[in-house]
Amino acid sequence: MKRHSIHSFISWIILAGLIIFFTSCCGCLEYSSPPEGAPQPTSTLREMPAQTPGMTPAATPQISPFPSETSTGTSTKSTGTLTIWSSPPACSVYIDGAYIGDTPPVRESFTKPIKSGPHTVKITKIGYEDYLQNVYISVGKSEIVTADLLEKTFPYYTLNPTSTVTESFS
Repeated sequence: MKRHSIHSFISWIILAGLIIFFTSCCGCLEYSSPPEGAPQPTSTLREMPAQTPGMTPAATPQISPFPSETSTGTSTKSTGTLTIWSSPPACSVYIDGAYIGDTPPVRESFTKPIKSGPHTVKITKIGYEDYLQNVYISVGKSEIVTADLLEKTFPYYTLNPTSTVTESFS
């Protein structure tokens, strides 16, 4: 009886994987959609269609918190202004998860026109705790966010916190 080593077994698995990979890349394997009238799978989340392998869901429009430009170059009338003061300066600012810039490196405010409605403001800086605040921007109004970020406990990375010299070098 012939004994096979683990290396030959792994070689066969790799070969089978490569065959599957290349046949799917060449188009030898194709996905066919279910016939019309067949029930579509749905997820439990608000009866949205579940994603089926090989099919892409319909594109959903992305809603930006920033005003859109019209053909005349002016922003739409449904905006307000968000002014941010941060301590320390030079922090990264995110609105609804989208990076919009940094606060100035000196003690000045950062102002941005924003579409009206509720928004989440996140202000971050390395070495400091993140600052989160929910704001509601009203049409034509200005909201002010004053963020005092708390410094993280020092040291962030300690190589050897208890090293002391106990020997004399005479």
